[in-house]
Amino acid sequence: MVRIRIDRLIEERDSASELRAGRFAVWTSSGRRGARNGQAAPADEGAGEPAEKTEKVGRMKSMHAEIGDTVRFSKTVAEADVYLYAGITGDFSGNHVNEEFMKNSIYGHRIAHGALVVGFMSTASTLMVDRSLSQGIDSTPVSLGYDRVRFLNPVFFGDTINVTYAIKEVDTERRRTRARVDVHNQNGTLVAVAEHLLKWVKNETAESEAA
Repeated sequence: MVRIRIDRLIEERDSASELRAGRFAVWTSSGRRGARNGQAAPADEGAGEPAEKTEKVGRMKSMHAEIGDTVRFSKTVAEADVYLYAGITGDFSGNHVNEEFMKNSIYGHRIAHGALVVGFMSTASTLMVDRSLSQGIDSTPVSLGYDRVRFLNPVFFGDTINVTYAIKEVDTERRRTRARVDVHNQNGTLVAVAEHLLKWVKNETAESEAA
């Protein structure tokens, strides 16, 4: 029985090695499918081009995101928005929910949470993702986080914020994009800025890892 068990373990190990090799072939075949399990990838129109160039173009098409791509989002920040956010997060700072307290401050009125403003940045990133999804990408874009977030001016109840989300870098090797996010109020005052990273996770990779 022990010998049979050892033989099975060896077979499972060899099968796993072959599977991993098949997966690697899929991802190094210039974005073409059909290289799994040792099968050759079908030829395409770019077969005569250098492999590196073909692969890069394929990745960009699968992401449908290029430098300069821009989306915009506008929202009037109501009292209800701030109170709902405070209730969800538990952040009931007087800065956000106590009008009498804020009357005696330099601001004079309650202000929205900075993190709520970041949430509106996230809404803009979703618009960018939706635009790419509408073009038939083979990826699941997920947020890697925000860098250089700064809250430059307060957002008061009743302000209308305008978010501009513009892609400024595309890393095809790592399948990532970096965008600059600017938030202005109705008077054109810059109230917040940030940089946002998206990772475009290829769906076939996720399916292979789950198998």
